[in-house]
Amino acid sequence: MEKGISDFKPGSAVVPGERPVVGIFGKRNAGKSTLFNLLLGQEYAVVSDHKGTTTDPVRKSMELDGAGAITLVDTPGYDDEGTVGGLRVEQAVKSAAACDVALIVVDGVEDGLDKRWAEYLEGRGATVFVINKQDVSKKDVFDKIRHALEARGRAGSEATILGGLVSAGDIAVLVMPQDKAAPKGRLIMPQMQTVRELLDRGCVPVCVAPDGLEGVFSALSRKPELVITDSQAFSAVRDVMRKVFGAGDGSPESDGRFSGTDAEVISDILGGVPLTSFSILFSRYKGDIRIFREGAEKIPLLNGGSRVLIAEACAHRPLSEDIGRVKLPALLRKAAGDSLQVDVVAGSDWPSDLKGYDLVIHCGACMFNRRLVLSRIADAQRDGVPITNYGLAIYKLVKRD
Repeated sequence: MEKGISDFKPGSAVVPGERPVVGIFGKRNAGKSTLFNLLLGQEYAVVSDHKGTTTDPVRKSMELDGAGAITLVDTPGYDDEGTVGGLRVEQAVKSAAACDVALIVVDGVEDGLDKRWAEYLEGRGATVFVINKQDVSKKDVFDKIRHALEARGRAGSEATILGGLVSAGDIAVLVMPQDKAAPKGRLIMPQMQTVRELLDRGCVPVCVAPDGLEGVFSALSRKPELVITDSQAFSAVRDVMRKVFGAGDGSPESDGRFSGTDAEVISDILGGVPLTSFSILFSRYKGDIRIFREGAEKIPLLNGGSRVLIAEACAHRPLSEDIGRVKLPALLRKAAGDSLQVDVVAGSDWPSDLKGYDLVIHCGACMFNRRLVLSRIADAQRDGVPITNYGLAIYKLVKRD
């Protein structure tokens, strides 16, 4: 949903899940698509006098001076009617979940429906501006978006993957199994983003497949300051670290090097070397790790009659080594019983009502922005359903004392 279409402009090579999302909302014929085209500087969305011209959200990436790459979204009218119209409104609702900034376009005076949508969008975490169709200034709208995004940055919403775990000069060993789901010739996005952040911080990333890990430890002149593994290699990596560095050193919270969420993203400390996973790091980077940890604690309560929802950001063809559709369900059924029901949704698909589930397990969400993940967490909390993510769930399922 957040992928957008890159314009390949300088500075716009930002991964999809990192771009702030600016949504344009309003009634049919309020002028949403006209504003969309005005901001883009090109006739990208279809504009006509016919009501309901925009039937599905239209997304386009662009470069906003002073703010960087953003994804602009033109949505169907939220006053649409009838069976098909209701489906279009649902698309607008789905788009709202990902918005960092929302522009509500009104033709004349803001009425009750516009105000209700403004309240709804603000409740989803978006910064809302009402734009009058009759008095649109491209510069004014850009200034509003830019200032809203700057304010979010000052409020601390710009999280990093690694937090305070590493400093310049630190060695970080990244254990990266390359299964069939990995794109040929490329790294998966969490691996790529983590390597880039380590380089930007002046650290030394050392990348290795699981079967080469012990050799890497032996070749290093000192212990690494951090080990990051793919969740599915947790057990194997922990065994190698125990063999090379010794037994565990107690809880991360008791280690003087870590505090707050930095302690919470560390799964083990073995011989003084902290261990975590890409997915656990992303549980903080993209969502709320404390809520995800609470959700993982509910896994032992699952039984054969339970129902679990697995949500993936990527919509891809299922493979024999697929984590969300194959490996994770197998681990859950091994722990809770073969009759455990597991449903999988992908991309923008997301149930409007989660009450029928006993647990939601979300992927690392590298393709989603943080706002969308926080919206889904809010949905789960609203319906009283615990929610966690792949890394914490897999760690809970494979952990061995």
